[in-house]
Amino acid sequence: MMLSTTLMVMVLAQAPVLRLADAERLTLEHQPVLRQARASATVSDARTDEALSALLPSLNGTVQATRSHGAFARAGSTGGSVSATTVTSTSTNNFFSVGLSASVPVWDFGAIQRFRASGHVFEAGQATIRAVTLQVLLNTRKAFFAARASNALLKVAEESLANQKKHLEQIDQFVKAGLRTGIDLAQTQTLVSNAELALVNARNTDRLARAQVRQAIGWGGLGDFTIAGDELPAGPHETEPLEKLVALALDARPEVFGDKKLVDAQALTVSAQKSGFLPTLAATGSLQEAGTSLDALGLNWSFGAVLSWNLFQGGNTRALVRESTATGDSLSAQLDGALVQVQLDVETARFTVEDEQEAILAATQVVAAAKAQLALAEGRYTQGVGSILELSDAQVAATTAAAQLVQTQLSLMTARAQLSAALGEMP
Repeated sequence: MMLSTTLMVMVLAQAPVLRLADAERLTLEHQPVLRQARASATVSDARTDEALSALLPSLNGTVQATRSHGAFARAGSTGGSVSATTVTSTSTNNFFSVGLSASVPVWDFGAIQRFRASGHVFEAGQATIRAVTLQVLLNTRKAFFAARASNALLKVAEESLANQKKHLEQIDQFVKAGLRTGIDLAQTQTLVSNAELALVNARNTDRLARAQVRQAIGWGGLGDFTIAGDELPAGPHETEPLEKLVALALDARPEVFGDKKLVDAQALTVSAQKSGFLPTLAATGSLQEAGTSLDALGLNWSFGAVLSWNLFQGGNTRALVRESTATGDSLSAQLDGALVQVQLDVETARFTVEDEQEAILAATQVVAAAKAQLALAEGRYTQGVGSILELSDAQVAATTAAAQLVQTQLSLMTARAQLSAALGEMP
């Protein structure tokens, strides 16, 4: 009964296993950078409504109560050649008014263009959310696979230490039996110490790698966990021609779409600034109850149209047009740069995937050969025909080969994640 309870406590005390899909889900829920992008998109949405309001009717209500005192004067003559001003009457009056006034834009080309531009900016903001989502998920994937690799390297270090300790026990028996000299024992003890140091470093690297996973997810409340051995399988487009991959990326990458929308928005902004040379037309109307007493108010109403035309503003409109045009040129250059960057991203990731696939085959063969070499060296040393140097070299080669295989697997997983992001593919 006590044994069962102990086993249950050990199971409950084990850290949960974090899978790749869970890490991606948590990133979408908690990553602050993604929340900032969503908030910025909400700002763009609000500015679209602000631009629309300039095209919609406006209605204002006013309530006024005043009490005023005034003196009325009349210019007269004193009988000579000098005129004089005399006060003829003074009075104190109340004035009350309650009214509504309305204005309806009939024609404002600048407001129309600004509203259209805000729509493009909003779409660019939505594209930014998708671009940020791709980036934070890529960061999470890279951190996850780095942690997976560090965990695998930790196991390599543990296996290496266990193997060195096994050699130490064997050599200790050989020395006691007089079959080997003390130098073999001393050298093996040094190798054990080095393996212990390598294990300490591997454990520290593993802890730091898991901390970086928490940072990539953006959630400090994740707590302790163990990393799952998930892999990223080959994508559906991994073996397709490079030209097709670039074309797919240019169509799917949100950065390209967003930059195009910003260029379109700026072209409309230039048009809106040019509208400063044009008049605007609005219909107006008002309805008002007014008078000197609240129980004796009179009805007043009016309607009409207002044509407004800024004939000269000191060159301000021309300066605004120049500024907007230059901003448009800058955005066009930014779009061209994004197109080149997308092609570079796809080519780099694709070539890296191909190289790492070949490297894994070679690294696997190296591991097999190193294990065979270690087994042969152990056998030769046991039979008394091999040296401690040969055995230690074989052990180092086996450990190095295993570490290289882990690093190569990490590079392949990372390259596949980068290729998926370069193609604009959401997990």
